[in-house]
Amino acid sequence: MRVLQGHEAGVIGIAAFENKIFSASKDGTVMRWNTNLPYQQAVDLPSTAASVAIAPDGNSVAVGLTDGTLCLYALPTSQLLWEKCKEHTKQLHIKRVAFSPDGTLLASASSTAKLWRVKNGNLLQTFNDHTDKINALAFSPDGHTLATASFDGQIGLFTVGTQQKYLYQAHDGNDVNAVSFNASGTQLLSTSDYDVRLWNLNNNLPTLSKQYTEVKDFEAKDLIWSALSQDAQQIASVGRDQAVYIYSANDKSSQFRLAGHESTIYRVIFSPNGGQVATASADATIRLWDLHSGSQLFSLRLPTNSGKPVPLKDFDFRCTPQECGIAVPLLNRRKLMLYELGKFKNE
Repeated sequence: MRVLQGHEAGVIGIAAFENKIFSASKDGTVMRWNTNLPYQQAVDLPSTAASVAIAPDGNSVAVGLTDGTLCLYALPTSQLLWEKCKEHTKQLHIKRVAFSPDGTLLASASSTAKLWRVKNGNLLQTFNDHTDKINALAFSPDGHTLATASFDGQIGLFTVGTQQKYLYQAHDGNDVNAVSFNASGTQLLSTSDYDVRLWNLNNNLPTLSKQYTEVKDFEAKDLIWSALSQDAQQIASVGRDQAVYIYSANDKSSQFRLAGHESTIYRVIFSPNGGQVATASADATIRLWDLHSGSQLFSLRLPTNSGKPVPLKDFDFRCTPQECGIAVPLLNRRKLMLYELGKFKNE
């Protein structure tokens, strides 16, 4: 249900009184904990969850399950709004889900990508042009284009509502792990196991702008995910070497190497203003980092074990004008964890 963290040494005593828990530690402190959970909840799922996305307005969350089922839950009540059972039949595992910027459409991906109407769960389109699993999805800021990153080495650009599409080998035939647009939709960032590339989109046809292969300490096949800040000034990259790399999208200079995770980092997400990034790791923690000081703001330990089986491979970090939230599907518990972070002063 919850992991209470804050002690810096072993806990040697614990007591409960009314709705409070008291703990004594070898760090020389006694801490008082409130057992109410006003800022987090665990949602029971019908099957193991693999992917998650919070709607842009923060009023719902989509969950992709490993049996091919897609679910939409209301927030903050966690009421099930609709469920599409085993819709991804060719390759069941729904590896990624993504909302359109206006929140009216939802994309889900396994070896195919499917487009759904959020209001009623109706299937609108199926994109089955990739020959291997799709690892990432991203809508353009205007919602007219869906970008896909696949293990077949291709990036797909699909025009929503039409049959227009464009697929291209973006990383010399290597797996493509992630894609993200800048705020204007004029650039697309892509990540392979080996490098990160920035593309200019002219009439949706990509031309290579920059290739980033100078991130120090990244060995072969270390990269898993990269993200582009909304102003296209910064790139964040993560992977198997457990560090978060922040560098300039313009001159490729390294700005920060953020250390703290103790296992593979699977995803990184910028805050809307680019002042923070959130990361999710196989060490069973979510961490938020401040990019003004290059330091960790907090570490959120999830109610699951690290190690194998891997506890998570996806999460979402979303800020609305009202508050910021994090959603994490736990691979080994059939649970979706939801956390309210409040409102950042600089958001």
